[in-house]
Formats: sequence, structure tokens, C-alpha cells
Amino acid sequence: WRQADDAYRKAHDAIYGTYSSRSSDIDREELASIRTNWAYVKGLRGDCREGQDLVEGAIGTRRRLGNQAGEGNAWSVHGELCRFDSQYERAWESYLRAEELFQRLRSWCWLGQVYQQQAICLLQAMQQKGANLVGDKDPFQEAEERVVLALDLCRNHAPRWYPAALNRAGRIFGRRDVDAGLNYLAAGIRRAHELSDGWFWFANLVEYAEMSYRAWLATGQEEYRRQVTMHGSQIPTVMSEYTFPHLAGRWYLLQGHLTVSQALASGDLGQLSGALDHYREGFTCIAAGYEASHGHTAIPREFDRFKDLFFKLPAAIQEGWEIDLRESWRGSPLLLARLEGLY
Repeated sequence: WRQADDAYRKAHDAIYGTYSSRSSDIDREELASIRTNWAYVKGLRGDCREGQDLVEGAIGTRRRLGNQAGEGNAWSVHGELCRFDSQYERAWESYLRAEELFQRLRSWCWLGQVYQQQAICLLQAMQQKGANLVGDKDPFQEAEERVVLALDLCRNHAPRWYPAALNRAGRIFGRRDVDAGLNYLAAGIRRAHELSDGWFWFANLVEYAEMSYRAWLATGQEEYRRQVTMHGSQIPTVMSEYTFPHLAGRWYLLQGHLTVSQALASGDLGQLSGALDHYREGFTCIAAGYEASHGHTAIPREFDRFKDLFFKLPAAIQEGWEIDLRESWRGSPLLLARLEGLY
């Protein structure tokens, strides 16, 4: 993403160096395309406000050129940037503008993308801010209906976006039906692997394991505990092929949570061996990959989960872990600040 950011900057500067009021429509559209794609990369790197400025310029250019498909694409990106920044109301309005344009064009592939973006926005707005973006309607039901539409459209018209739709369906349906959510995520693992979609291959693997872990804690059913590591053999492969620090961090942390939970459940604290290594590495990875909507809430959320388990450990182990982590995270003020919560 750093390399992509730099490449788009160079492309933008190369075109803008000869840009003027007399530039051709081809040059204007090319610049709008670069700004739209560059804006999305900015969002992935956490620079959401800068990304919004870039894509808003692209929206205006494409509207003046009469490029409805391009304008719809830019509104979709604008919605994503707002969602990454937890501006859910603005995101929803942007998605609706994109939907209107793609409905007018009967662009089924792009509608499949927009419907899944809308669905996950509805879910996150309720979960993170308690905001209902659809008035008198049930936002969770609306999210389910829109992601089902996205699944059908992506499967038939936009297969590259199908793993993303399966991921979002898993997260949306999993909140009320764990088994349905796991089935969608398992399908997402398979399809993303087939398409070499590294992000959603890794994301679906991690979210399948996390959902199974939560189900095990809630029900005590051994089958869910086994499912936490069911696809674990794929993790070394995906880590060797793709560099997504945030997802790697979540995987390490989950292994730490699972080890501690099992040790506490069995009373065999000898099982704690290795858990500290998982926490040390996991939080370091997340701090290094502080990305988009996946990263800006990850550290506080994950640290709260760690803290709940940490305070259940014997005092001597707590003291040893706190000393070790303080030394290991000496170069990360972000993590050291969270460590203060262990007092």
C-alpha cells in the first residue's frame, strides 16, 4: 500500500505537470481515475480525510464529463472512506448516490459491490455507534437483505468481489446464527483462495477462527473449539505470500486467547507456555498495521479481550507478563499506553 500510494502520487504529478484549463476530456478522466484509486489507497493507509478530498474532486470531474459509471465508482469509494473513518451517515448517503447511478445504468456488477458495502455499513453503524441508518426499518434485517442481493449479483456478474460478499455475509448473519455465519466464511475462504484474493483469504480465515472462539466461550461446545484451528494449516501459507500485519496480529492474539482460556478452563496453567509469545507478537503486528476500518478500533478492542483474561491469571504470572511486555514494547508508545490499563 505504501508502494501504491507512491505510484499514484507519481502518476498524478506526471499528468498534472502538463494539466491546464485546455486539457482534453481524456486527460481529465485519467486524472479523476487516478484520484479515485489513490483516494482508496489513502483510506487503506488511514489517511481518510485526505482521501475524501481527492475523490470529491474526481466526483465533480466525472459529473461534468457525464461519466455516470465513473461517478458512481467514485461515490462508492467516498462511502468506503467515510465508513473507514466511522462517519456512517455520510457513508450511507454516498452509497445511496452510487446505487442510484448504477441502478440507472443497470450495472449489476457494481450494484453487487455497493449492496455489500451498504450492508456492512449498516451493521457497523449499529454495533459501534448504535446508529440506525434506515429510519423505521430494522437495520440488521436490511443488512441481511442487501448482502443477499450482493451475493447473488457478485456470484453471477462480479466473481472477483464474491469473496468480499461472503465475508460480509458471514459477519452479518453470524451475529444471530453462528453456524450460518461460519458457513459463509468457510465458502469465502475457499473462493478467495481460488481467486488468489490474499486479503479476503486471510480475513476469512481469521474471522472464521474468531467467530468459532466466541461461540465456544458462549456455548462450551467442543466442536466450536476445534473449529478455531480447523483452517490453521493455511495460515503459514497465506502469511508467506501476503503481508497484512493487522490480520497476522489478530491470528496471533486469538492463539493467545485460546491458550489462556483452555488453561483456565482445565486448571492446568502449564498450558500457558507460548501464550505470552502470541500476545507479544500479535499486538506488535497490529500496531505496525494500523489500517483503515480494520485497524483504528483493533488495539483497544483486542486489549480489552486480553485484559479480561489477564486479570484471571495468578498474580505472579501477571507480574511477569507485565514486565516482559513493557520491555518488548519499549519502542511503541501506543502499546505502552494500553499497558497502563493492567494496573
